[in-house]
Amino acid sequence: MRVGESLLLAGIPLLGALSLGLPHSGTGFLRIGVLLAGFVLLLGHVYAFNDLCGWEHDRLNEARSDSCARTLGPRRVGELSWSLLAAAALLAYASGPRVLAMAAFVAGLSFLYSHEKIFLKAVPFASSLVHFSAGTAYYLFGRLMKSPLDAAGLLIGVYFGLLYAAGHLNHEALDHEADLRAGLRTHAVLFGPERVLLAALVLIALSSLYLLSLCRGGWAPRPMLSVAAAAVLAYIGLFLSLRKGGLVPARLRDFRFAYRSLYAVVGASWMLFLCRMQP
Repeated sequence: MRVGESLLLAGIPLLGALSLGLPHSGTGFLRIGVLLAGFVLLLGHVYAFNDLCGWEHDRLNEARSDSCARTLGPRRVGELSWSLLAAAALLAYASGPRVLAMAAFVAGLSFLYSHEKIFLKAVPFASSLVHFSAGTAYYLFGRLMKSPLDAAGLLIGVYFGLLYAAGHLNHEALDHEADLRAGLRTHAVLFGPERVLLAALVLIALSSLYLLSLCRGGWAPRPMLSVAAAAVLAYIGLFLSLRKGGLVPARLRDFRFAYRSLYAVVGASWMLFLCRMQP
C-alpha cells in the first residue's frame, strides 16, 4: 500500500500543523501524532481503493507488484480500504471537525479519481486537477487542526498542489507502457512520456517561482529562497541526466527516487526553519 510514500507525504500535513506554532506539551505532540496517524491511514485507504478499482489494469503493469489487490484479492482489499477509511475518520474526528471535513474532501477526490464509473484517472487534465487539489488539501489537513481555513493556508497549500501534480505526471510517464496496453487515456499515452516529463519540469519550475513569491511575501520562511533555487536546479540536472540516458523503466524509477529524496530535503529544511523561527 505504498507505506513509504505515505510516510513521506505525511511531512506535508506536519508542515501545516507546525506552521502555526510548535507544540509545547506532551498533549500537543500527541495531537500531532494522532493527526499524522489519521493522515497515513487515509492515504492507505486512497491507495487500497485505487488498487481495488484498477486491479485488472495492474495485472498488466509489472511495476505495480506492490498492488495489494494482486496479492490479497479484490474482496479483501475492499474490506481493507473501507476499514482504513473508518479508522482515518475516527482519528480525523479526534483532531477536530475541520480536519474531518478535509479528510472527507480527500476521500471524495479519491472516489472521483479511481471509481470505474467516473475514473478521472483516465481523463487528461482532470487527473492532474485532482492531484493538485489533493496536494493542497494535504497541507490544509495539518493546518486546519489549529486554525480555520484562511488565505495564508490556501496560498501555501497551492505550492504543495503544484508539486503533487508534477509528481503525478512523472508517475504517468513510468506507467506509460502498461497504461497503453490497458487502453487508459493518460497524459503519457496521449502525448508521450517525454512531453509529460517536460510538463512536470514546467510545474516544478512554476512551484519554485511560486515558493519564491511566498518567501518574499512573508508566507514562507525567507531562507527557503535559496533552498527553492537550489532544488529546481538540482531537479533540472536530474531531468537532463534522465533524458541523456533514455526513458527506460529502471531509469525512470531511479529518477523518481531521486526527486522524491530531493523534495524530502526541501520539506525537512522548511521544518527546520520553522523550528528556528518559533519560540
